[in-house]
Amino acid sequence: MLYSLENEELLVQVRDHGAELRSIKERADETEYLWRGDPSWWKYSAPLLFPIVGKLVDGKYRVGGKTYELPAHGLARISDFELVEQKKDAIRFALGWTDETLEDCYLQFNRKEDAKNMKLAPGVFFTHEKEASFTGDKLPLSDAFFAGGVRAYDDLKSDAVTIRSTKSEKTLTISAPGFPYWGFWMPEKGGAPFLCLEPWYGHADYADFDGEFAEKAGTQKLAPGKTFHAEYTITVG
Repeated sequence: MLYSLENEELLVQVRDHGAELRSIKERADETEYLWRGDPSWWKYSAPLLFPIVGKLVDGKYRVGGKTYELPAHGLARISDFELVEQKKDAIRFALGWTDETLEDCYLQFNRKEDAKNMKLAPGVFFTHEKEASFTGDKLPLSDAFFAGGVRAYDDLKSDAVTIRSTKSEKTLTISAPGFPYWGFWMPEKGGAPFLCLEPWYGHADYADFDGEFAEKAGTQKLAPGKTFHAEYTITVG
């Protein structure tokens, strides 16, 4: 999308893709001072080169002993920026989370799994059906994985889940021994800058449930005077 900045002398256009200047035109005589990006010659006008200039050998770089890929001139010129602020004579963009960023992340389980998630019915209620979800102790993340809504499980062997990234040593682990359900959720529209890791002692109703509250799946029943205790631990590092 193109955004315009203007005053009495100039009309400037900037597009959100690459946060790139696309036109600097003088109002008086329509003189264009910027190359307009004719793809038969060169499709860019004034690309932002970030976080590198030029090419990397084999398109790869190393940080902390690990190898990563990065295209020539970096990511900025080929990424969609978010419009943060627009005034008549100034505009500000931000480059943040993308699905490609999300795909660098995964969930690490503390036991091997052959997991089947609980299927959803319309209205975010559960059915009594399940569908194969993932196997092993690593679950790659993507917007597509969350396109159908929350991923909920009632049969995980693990009682601790860690979010990790291939591009960082930082981690966050939730340990929740005894919790019978786990839910993992991101907004379905995609591109969210967060992920919810949720240990549960219950879940939304089954779509066909019409019983008493005490019969609701996951309900904890206590005799008078008794107590229920549950705890989880968040570890970061």
